[in-house]
Amino acid sequence: MDKSITVACVQAVLVFMDLEGTIDKTIDLIKEAASRGAELITFPENWLPGYPWFL
Repeated sequence: MDKSITVACVQAVLVFMDLEGTIDKTIDLIKEAASRGAELITFPENWLPGYPWFL
């Protein structure tokens, strides 16, 4: 038996140079996707900032 799942692919802008702000935004996006039935949620590569991208 196959089971279908709902997948969400996030296309959003992170909070520039703000790890804590991006984590808060991530939690909000996860809650929103889950409330719409998503069981698997993907985010862009390097979503959570750890260092300036320009280095």
